[in-house]
Amino acid sequence: MTRRKVRLGLVQMRMQEGQEDNLEKGVAMIEGATSGGASIVCLPELFTTKYSAQYESAGKVPPEILDTMCSQLGNPTQIELIGKLQRELGLYRI
Repeated sequence: MTRRKVRLGLVQMRMQEGQEDNLEKGVAMIEGATSGGASIVCLPELFTTKYSAQYESAGKVPPEILDTMCSQLGNPTQIELIGKLQRELGLYRI
């Protein structure tokens, strides 16, 4: 059996209100991780929206935020962009 080292890139980022800004930031962090040698890069779940924990201090997640989070699940534009980036950079998809 041949052994192969795999380097992981684990992205931590503070999400903002703007989904496009978060997507751009995520792409930049993917590119940075791969330039550092990562072949698998893990993004935060729902990385294009503010994460619900950022609203805990208010006591609950506002309904419009929940709607936004749910609308992002399976967003074809984001999936296509990340998929294209994955192919260009030779990353594994999980």
